[in-house]
This record gives sequence, structure tokens and C-alpha cells, in this order.
Amino acid sequence: KKIVLGKTDFFLISIVFLGIFAVLWSMDLQAGLGIWKAYFFEPALLFVAIIHIKPSLDEALRPLGILALFLSIVAGVQWIAGYGIPSPWNILGSEFRLTSVYEYPNALALILAPILALFLGKIILQKKISLFSGSILLAGFMVIWGTEAQGAYVALFFVILFLFLFTRYRFFVPIFF
Repeated sequence: KKIVLGKTDFFLISIVFLGIFAVLWSMDLQAGLGIWKAYFFEPALLFVAIIHIKPSLDEALRPLGILALFLSIVAGVQWIAGYGIPSPWNILGSEFRLTSVYEYPNALALILAPILALFLGKIILQKKISLFSGSILLAGFMVIWGTEAQGAYVALFFVILFLFLFTRYRFFVPIFF
């Protein structure tokens, strides 16, 4: 089978190779390779997978939803039992914060907040809510509340405002500015 490179493929390959030259220019080769892998190679693989496989929205979001539910279940067990939370955040009272499988609460919020934003967008786009999407949103928002990550609060607030721009409630958005 003959491989034909389009404009996007050529652009993607050139960006990846420019990233390799930046790694070779770097003083710390190991750190440079790690950054190259995280910011150049993995996004390129995701782009190729999405462009060539062309999954539906539900197929693309299902694994993320399962991940969010798994992390939420682990965090729920932590909240009930108080077990498995690293030392600075396991003190009952104002310092108690959920971490799930991560070392610190903000890491949990960093993985859950974009997933919740995607599922909010899916619900707005499809104008219906399934049991799967609803349980992800409910569990995810409860866990975000349990992490007490203010950055996630602000990010989700602005995601909700942005999504309101695409609904009939868009006239309420200027009230917040």
C-alpha cells in the first residue's frame, strides 16, 4: 500500500523532527527526551490515531469516563475509610484532601477537570444526558470538591461559562464579567 503524505502529515513530521533537533541542542539529554516525548511525540501519535481511526465522540470519551469513574471510586473509598491518603493531606479537618491513586490532590484534579469539561461539552452538544455521563459528572464534581483544588474550581467555572455561550442561556454569561 502506497503512503501518501498530505499537508498535515508533512507538517506533523517536520514538527516532530524539529523537536528532535531541540533535544539534541539541549544540555540535559534525558530531560530533553522526556519533554520531547510528552509535548511532541505523544500528541503526534494521538493526532495520527484520531485522524486515521476516526472514532465517534462516544468511543473517544468512553475510556476517559471509565478512568474518571475508577479514580472517583478510589477517592470515595478514601473519603469513607480515610485510608491511603498521603501524610500531609490525611489529617481530619480542614487539611483532609482526597488524592485517589496520586500522591497529591492537585494531580487528581488535573486529570479529572479536563475529563469533566469534555463530558459537559458532550452533554451540551448532544442535548441529552446518559446514565454513564451523569454518573461521571456527579462523581467527578464530588471528587474535585474533595480535592479542594482551587485551580480546578476556576477552570470548571469558566468551562461552564464558555459552554453557556452555545446554549439559549448565553445572555446570562455577561453577568459574570
